[in-house]
Amino acid sequence: MGLKELPEKILNGSQFDKMNVTSSQESEKALIDSVAKNNRIEAIAYMPLEDSKIEPDVVVIIAKPRQIFDLIRANTYQEGKRMDNSVGGTQSLCGDIVVNSIQTNEPHISFGCIGSHMATELSEDQVIIGIPISKLEEIANSLNIIN
Repeated sequence: MGLKELPEKILNGSQFDKMNVTSSQESEKALIDSVAKNNRIEAIAYMPLEDSKIEPDVVVIIAKPRQIFDLIRANTYQEGKRMDNSVGGTQSLCGDIVVNSIQTNEPHISFGCIGSHMATELSEDQVIIGIPISKLEEIANSLNIIN
């Protein structure tokens, strides 16, 4: 997420050699090079939205596919704009959800990565969406209209 420099073994593609993430060190390096990185993030805090004492940059929602589908529809309701999304199966919560949502000011979807599935209780029947706080009210209002 840009909090510190990535270790050389991640940058050169050798980190995941034994994890069978990609077919080669070169393809792993290409994958890591394509993950969104943001050098302006200085700190990260995460908590349930209702407990937040500060306004978040991104709201992360983990839900069933149908619920995420409804959020996608709510996002397109006002302007008819399709969602662009980029996933690679690695750095999914960090890069695909948080950093991409901050950089683009648009929602992003992920299915999680090996790390997020191992480190959290993310189940096989859940999908993740990151919604920039600037879009949250519009999406919530649209969600009320379309449902």
